[in-house]
Amino acid sequence: MLIWQKDPSLFLVELKDLQQPDPPAPVAGHLEPLRRIVQWAQEYLCRPHPELGREGPVCPFVQAAMRKGLFLLAVCPGRALDQEAVRDTLRRYRDWFLELEPREGNDAPFKTVLTLFPDLDEADVPRLIEATQQELKAAYVEHGLMIGEFHAGPPVKAGLWNPDFRPLRSPVPMLVIRHMVPTDFAFLRDDKPFVRAYLQRFGDSVPAHLRETVQQVAERFGIPFGRPEDMEVVNSRVRAVLESRRVPVRVRRHADQPVPIRSPRDFAAALGYDLDRITKSLFVRCSCHGSYAVIVCPVNGRVDLPRLARQRGCARFELASLPELAAMLGFSPGGVSPIGVEGMPVLIDESLLDHPTVLVAAGEVAVEVEIEPARLVEITGAQVLAVTSGAGTETTAV
Repeated sequence: MLIWQKDPSLFLVELKDLQQPDPPAPVAGHLEPLRRIVQWAQEYLCRPHPELGREGPVCPFVQAAMRKGLFLLAVCPGRALDQEAVRDTLRRYRDWFLELEPREGNDAPFKTVLTLFPDLDEADVPRLIEATQQELKAAYVEHGLMIGEFHAGPPVKAGLWNPDFRPLRSPVPMLVIRHMVPTDFAFLRDDKPFVRAYLQRFGDSVPAHLRETVQQVAERFGIPFGRPEDMEVVNSRVRAVLESRRVPVRVRRHADQPVPIRSPRDFAAALGYDLDRITKSLFVRCSCHGSYAVIVCPVNGRVDLPRLARQRGCARFELASLPELAAMLGFSPGGVSPIGVEGMPVLIDESLLDHPTVLVAAGEVAVEVEIEPARLVEITGAQVLAVTSGAGTETTAV
């Protein structure tokens, strides 16, 4: 039996605990529901079912989880529990789950915690189990976890392969915690924040049979999503930031467009986007301090350098020279990216946050990454300002 040092009131039962002639007190007090669930898992989850709609066991992970000693059970007794108590219990088990080994690697997807509520009144089960699962799902997904609801009702959620099958029937009410896996997309596809969280975690490892579906859903929500091999044309420094921060982007090469791209307007038209979703990046120097900054704004925006300098406490901003650009950033003219410019201020025009996605240079000429503007601000640590003062002249990124 495992006990969490941070909260000794929480315990987890291992399968070997149920085989002891004299099990620990917390286990001995709940042997009947614990053994019922283990038997149910072995006889139902680990075996095929005629109504499942596909071959293989109902849950392909459970047998391995049991064999690896990662099938863990908790018990929350009490008949008079309210939703706040159930919610608090699952939050605490979630926090423990995140600390519990294995946290990564090949065995992590098999780690499962089943929290049993054996004493609940049957009439209270849908409210306490299903409603709590719905309430907590977003916070779990944000941490890369899934939370599942099970009870004898059964829950109304249909099977993925047979809409008439109700796979979440169990003899004891419970809420189950596990790591999110790439095949969980079907449970997340109807909610934009869930899709975004999924892509942040698995954008470079979406199973081949799901890629087309994921692409369609991402486009419906306006979330950029491309193929992993597309990242090879992105500047290595930019790519390292995007991959380390797990930022979903879509790579847009000018050469891949259906028409020749001779101007930002051509590029916007080829994508079917408004011109002000295409950005330019200006590399500027403060004349009094000798410091530098990268300014990002719509390509057709006129940058008000005097006003921006005053906002930054600088006497005057001026465009840096090409040798300075090469020495300080290492980007080619026309390919300056605000991503990966370590230790340098990035100033982003506030109007860009009005769009679902924007296009910024990928550190290489004629290659752009499509990214949600809020994520661009996050990964660059940018300051959001009124950078422009109305429409200006179309230019390529400097």
